[in-house]
Amino acid sequence: MSSITFKVFINDQTRRFKSSVSDLTEFKSKLVEFLPSKDDASLTWKDSDGDSITISTNDEFKEAVEEQSGSGTVKIWVTTSSSTPTPSSVTPSETEKEPEPEPRASSPPPPPPIVPVVHPHVECDKSDQSPLQGTRYHKVGANYDLNEEEFAKLDDAEKTQYELLLRPGGPIIRWEPVVHYGVTCDVSNVSPVFGVRFHKIGENYDLTQTEFAKLSEEEKRAYELINHPRATPVPYYVAPPPAQDDDNDELTMQHLRSLLVRSFQVWFMLKPKVNNDDVRETEKEKERVALALNDSNNANVHNDNSDTNDQVVSLLAMFSQLPNSVLGLSDPVLNSCNGF
Repeated sequence: MSSITFKVFINDQTRRFKSSVSDLTEFKSKLVEFLPSKDDASLTWKDSDGDSITISTNDEFKEAVEEQSGSGTVKIWVTTSSSTPTPSSVTPSETEKEPEPEPRASSPPPPPPIVPVVHPHVECDKSDQSPLQGTRYHKVGANYDLNEEEFAKLDDAEKTQYELLLRPGGPIIRWEPVVHYGVTCDVSNVSPVFGVRFHKIGENYDLTQTEFAKLSEEEKRAYELINHPRATPVPYYVAPPPAQDDDNDELTMQHLRSLLVRSFQVWFMLKPKVNNDDVRETEKEKERVALALNDSNNANVHNDNSDTNDQVVSLLAMFSQLPNSVLGLSDPVLNSCNGF
């Protein structure tokens, strides 16, 4: 058999060669030069009507050759079972390229740590913790304070001499010598509970102060305090208000000045006045404080941020002159005092 020119279309390749193959088996053997295996190839040709005719036997192969020999070129389409390109059509860069990893979703930032409230300028007189953290237990009529852990070590009689402040500016809760009949501490089984009752909000669960002091700050925030059976519960934790806008700077400064006025008024009331010289000295201090506050009040806090900062520094410096016994008092107590 004379040589025949074949044009073979293999996936995205086109091969042209001359061969004297006489049957389908010999033709597939020739295809091994272009394919990894001759067994996974499907062969077709197009007749005069343009239809694709499958070649799977020797007779079908001979018919395809005879029908196209008049054109000078026999065209065969080869489709492999694998969709991947043959090795000769794959460039090194394509084989070495690794798939890009899927981007990882960014994890949310961890929540801020839960820390106890801080009482500025107040020191625990037993443990020397400064500033005092957590609940402040203030001894009534004395410049003496304890934190939660040290207060828990006192006996019931000593505890009645104290009042507690959950946070600066918060309500004052007096430790009263009352009995909560029918209430049992769910940890120590002490019954009834004496003094302040620490109740878990929304649950039938109560603790004494001694057991409450052992909780973490996060656990404590689930409780409310009841100092006598008919009292309104006071939540241990109150979320701070949202940050104020710049438009509220003036209101903040007014509150700071007002608080300072009331604080100094309490101080002047508490200062001992043995003779007329003490009285005159107190009056001079009142004039000095009033003058400084008036200068601060006349400033326009919206003109310049640096002006606002200077006023705050000035007022805080005046606060630093006050003793701890006055600084620790809450707004409700100070509100009961008149200004200058």
